[in-house]
Amino acid sequence: MLLEIQRPYTDIIDKLIGFGIANNPEEVVRQSLLAFSQQLNFEEEYLVNKAVEAETTEILNSKTQLTAADDVFVLAGL
Repeated sequence: MLLEIQRPYTDIIDKLIGFGIANNPEEVVRQSLLAFSQQLNFEEEYLVNKAVEAETTEILNSKTQLTAADDVFVLAGL
């Protein structure tokens, strides 16, 4: 794959190589993609946890009657 990377991105690549974080531009791109992927995974997990927390709070604060999963299976004949 051939990428044409221009300033200011080439400056960032040169800086990362200068800091010793990577040895060449390809390694900078590889490490950057891995870091970005990890960040996306972290953000996705964070959002899921926040949604679960919101749903749990709503359930605990409501008057909705809850039914155990085992009872649902029995009612469904499973």
